[in-house]
Amino acid sequence: MRTQSSTGSGVRSVYLHSRHGDSTRSMHPYSRHGHPAEQERGYGNGNAPSMRTLRYTSSLQQQQRQSPPRNDRVHLVVSPFERTLQTARAMRTSLEHRVVRTDIESRIREQEFGNIQQHRGDRFDERDFAYHRAQQQKVGRFWYRFPTGESGADVYDRVKSWWFESVLNVNTRVGYEPIDAIVVVTHGLTMRFVLMQLFSWSPTTFHSVWNADNCEMYVLRKDLSKPGSSPYILDRDAGDIPKSSIELWVEFVSGDKRTFTLNNYLSIPPPRTLRLDVVKHMLAEQYPEEIV
Repeated sequence: MRTQSSTGSGVRSVYLHSRHGDSTRSMHPYSRHGHPAEQERGYGNGNAPSMRTLRYTSSLQQQQRQSPPRNDRVHLVVSPFERTLQTARAMRTSLEHRVVRTDIESRIREQEFGNIQQHRGDRFDERDFAYHRAQQQKVGRFWYRFPTGESGADVYDRVKSWWFESVLNVNTRVGYEPIDAIVVVTHGLTMRFVLMQLFSWSPTTFHSVWNADNCEMYVLRKDLSKPGSSPYILDRDAGDIPKSSIELWVEFVSGDKRTFTLNNYLSIPPPRTLRLDVVKHMLAEQYPEEIV
């Protein structure tokens, strides 16, 4: 049986929390406001905690009343973008008595899109950003690298570096108080990459997963029955579950060919591309009038 020391940090839970709201730039993607993306504030009242944030902090408080208490020592890790800092400030009011350390971690920041706009006269031309977005759709979000920016693979590399160097070793640092849980305030795409490196998703599986909605929360709970150095599973009861869908090209016995959207793709056990019987069953359930 593995001991706590053989599984790295000994942290029971990792809470991945999406920022509370879209930035003004996200709500109006072709607008330019004269300041960098990392300074974009959350859309609306960024200092007001959302209902999801309140649900999250309420769940932590409820756990505290259990015996023995759980997650009583929290390490708060925040992306340096302004909108995630806003979210963390709103959350910290309820977590203040439990947070023993706070880190601003650049490796979990949003993807860098680079300086892709061209200045034409007195305005920035929206066609430049639209062009690169279209190219990203063709190539895939994991692979496409924005000029002077990052690809999804670049973000994946730095997120994986953060996970192995910081998360798995957080309780091995000399002179720091041990913690029970890590609360991470980051971005929807970054949360996908955390799950991708943890569960060894292929790029195809990554592309099937949707970004987390504002203030969605994924809870990773330690399960020592799992092999490897990162024995964590998604806790479906404590947090949200990633949504996933994929486009499938289906050829019928009659010779007809059609494209279907298969929902809940992540529910297929890996290797997913070899589970044809499972895929057929799911398609028949999701399209009962079209697939017999």
